[in-house]
Amino acid sequence: MREIADGWVGPEPAGVLGPDVVLRSALAEVGDVEGGAAVRDLLSARGPRAVHREPVVDPERGAVAVLWTADDGATGIEFLVVRDDRVVEVRSYPANRPFHY
Repeated sequence: MREIADGWVGPEPAGVLGPDVVLRSALAEVGDVEGGAAVRDLLSARGPRAVHREPVVDPERGAVAVLWTADDGATGIEFLVVRDDRVVEVRSYPANRPFHY
């Protein structure tokens, strides 16, 4: 799980995707994206994210949560579902304001 979390926040997040991964995004311009190739293309097009903190890993439930900031200052949370050592579902929630700790 830790390797998957590190892979997602690294420069090549597509390396941890399962072939049938589904991304569900609350961003209107993204929406739902299905399949490893389509999700990989989307991640490449949108660029890397800078992570505020370490990913939150829950191996019991097979889940990882990541808080991020995009280059344009937008923020959000990615919730990853992991099965058989691959990300099989991503839920992306954009935030309306910067994160404060």
